[in-house]
Amino acid sequence: SRYLSPAVASEIANQPEEADGLLGGKLTEVVVLMTDIRGFTAYTQAMSSSGRVVELVERLNVYFSEVVEALHGQGATVDKFIGDATLAVFGAPIHRGNQVEASAAIEAALEIEARLRSLNQTWEQQGETSWQQVIVLSFGTVISGNIGSSRRMDYTVIGDAVNTASRLEAVAKQCQRTIVMSQGVADLVRDQWPLEDLGRFEIRGQTAQHVYALASVTNPVPKAADRS
Repeated sequence: SRYLSPAVASEIANQPEEADGLLGGKLTEVVVLMTDIRGFTAYTQAMSSSGRVVELVERLNVYFSEVVEALHGQGATVDKFIGDATLAVFGAPIHRGNQVEASAAIEAALEIEARLRSLNQTWEQQGETSWQQVIVLSFGTVISGNIGSSRRMDYTVIGDAVNTASRLEAVAKQCQRTIVMSQGVADLVRDQWPLEDLGRFEIRGQTAQHVYALASVTNPVPKAADRS
């Protein structure tokens, strides 16, 4: 229940005989979502130098609590926290169909954006610095399952979709966009959501692909040039 959404945890609890199959290793198609706070390294250094480390950790935990609530509300599995980043997947261990998972990921991204806006309003009223974030989405086949040792084990996913999400963070920051997605995700949701083609980008380890932003939350800045 600490890493699965309440709905998924409940479903597994209700059919314990299926738990090994659901949480064991398998190939599955998922949508990967990653969040990342812009300028967090500089912020950490400033807070550390002013002796406010405890406040930094408390603030980060408040932020993560909001992110997790939004993700669980859309049926995501929270894979891990990496510094100031969150890695979550839609479609594992329970898969609802690629289009459903992709749409749920978009809804979660929008909810995370709304929750951060609310947090920023509170922080600014307290005289604190607001945070900016990027959210990236990718789609692909991964290996999912409980991985680790007898002393420590995590339910996680491994595959190109995870690597692609990580590399899309740089594209999002370069293009000054908030919610950015791979070609695979765009193909699943383009009939449901307004998208902006940011151009073609080289993704290390893969062929060049078009990268898209969710148009409803982007700022009117010039489109990136073709990167092929």
